This record gives sequence, C-alpha cells and structure tokens, in this order.
Amino acid sequence: MITDKKSDAWISIVDESINADVSRIMNLFIQCSSNFFSAALIDTDRNKFVALFDYRFPYPLSNDDLTEKILQIFEQNKPLLDNHYDSVVLSFCGFNNTLVPDVFFDADRLDEFYYANHQRQSTETTNKLLFDNLRRISARNIYSVPKSLFDFFNSWYSNLSIFHGATPFIEGVLTLHKNTSERTVTVNIQNTYFEMVVNQGGNLLYYNKFNFMSTEDFIYFLVFVYEQLEMNPESQVLNIAGTTEKNSAIIVLTSKYIRNLQFVQRPSFAFYSYGFDEVAAHYHFSLYNQFLCV
Repeated sequence: MITDKKSDAWISIVDESINADVSRIMNLFIQCSSNFFSAALIDTDRNKFVALFDYRFPYPLSNDDLTEKILQIFEQNKPLLDNHYDSVVLSFCGFNNTLVPDVFFDADRLDEFYYANHQRQSTETTNKLLFDNLRRISARNIYSVPKSLFDFFNSWYSNLSIFHGATPFIEGVLTLHKNTSERTVTVNIQNTYFEMVVNQGGNLLYYNKFNFMSTEDFIYFLVFVYEQLEMNPESQVLNIAGTTEKNSAIIVLTSKYIRNLQFVQRPSFAFYSYGFDEVAAHYHFSLYNQFLCV
C-alpha cells in the first residue's frame, strides 16, 4: 500500500508472498541521495519486483543525519533491508559526475578527469572518487561521493555493487530506445535536480545534470538545451521519468514550452506485483534499471 501508517515512508509496498524468511534468491536495489532513499526487491526466480520503499526528506540532510535516517529506515523495514541477499545494488543519486569515453579513460587520472568539469571543494578530502562502466556506449561515469556514506553502506552490506544514479538512467534510456532511429529526449526529475539524456538509438548524444530551486529554473535549463541542440519544442517529444506528479507545477509550465510530453513506463524486462499499480509508472525508472548494471 502507499504510505503505510507504521512508517513515514512516502511509498511502501510489500507483496503478500513475502514472509519473515526473506529468500536469498531476491536481489535488493537501493538509491540514496541527500533528500531521498528508495529501495526495491526483485524476486529473481520469477523476475518480479515484489517490494518498494520510498522515503522523501523535507530538505537535504547532512551525511551524519542521512546515515542516522537510513538506520531508522533499516530498523522500520526489518528484515527486508537486512544483509542477507546474494546481491545488493546501490546508486548514489544527485552527486556530481562526468562522462569519459573509454578511449581516453585512465583509472590513474580520475582526479584530472573529474575536476576538469567540477570545482574542487574544501570537503573533497572527505569524498571518494569512483567510476562506472557504461557498457552500451563504451564510456566511464566518474563521480564523487561522501566517504562516510560509502563506508557505511559497505559495512552494512557484504555483497554490494555501487553505481552513480546516472548510470542506470542512461543505460535504461539507451536500452528502451535501442531500436529507435529518431532522436529521443528524456528527463529524470527529482526534488532538487534533474538529469537529461538525448540519444539516437543506442548512441548517447547528450547527458547533463542540473540543480534547480524553482519551476522557472527547471524550464530555463530545459529550453536552453533544446535551443543549443537545435531541437524543435513543437515536434521533439519530451519523455519524463522521476517522481514529479503529472499535474505538478513543473509539468504544467513545461507543457507551455514543449508541446508533446510523454511519461515513461516501467521497464518491460521484469514483472511487478499488483501493489505497484498504485504507483505512477514513470516513478523509479532508474531504480528499476539498476537491473541492467550487474
């Protein structure tokens, strides 16, 4: 059900087939940012998502406060979020990143690649540089995450794979439109930022992440990219993922600038318990697509 009274989750769905003895054949997918935490369980025998949790925080939390909040979430959702899975996949969302083609990539030069696009901050000494392999486009996604969060999750889960949130988003979009010849535009909208992908079939033409504080900020960045890439807002469809409501101020204003809006659907490579029907299909697109990363 949505908003279980026993927790402060925005969304809480647990399939009736799950009992206290959580099977090891299920895999756990997690996404974490400074202002949200979401998790999903997939039953690998049936290739079916059977649980979903989503917590939204009213403002970005510090690393210490976020760790404390996640511990509370773990306690509320025992044993579903405990350390007993063969595979746990975690994405750090909203943190700065940069893409580098494989032909130029050198693991010994992560600092050089990352700071070519991002200003070095005083807190960087407490951060950890990581990279993912974007297999569909032969590129690497380099990103920085707080070392305290990295260490916390590694101490909690023994079979952990870590990615940046952009990785399943990009892989998911490219997989969804791999047989499409025309240009496709997709945004993943979260509370304080959005990601934007422009692709043509399996070719990535553009990716960027924008932080925004208002609806007007969002429209400014969106229209700017349309103009820079010479895309016609009268004809170029905008595909929308993320957790924005279909009647939200962002969507209402966007529809005045971009004629054709379309909401993405859940990935078709898996099945979903009936409780997922209560959740908008365009929510958690990148969370589900962590399936493609491992």
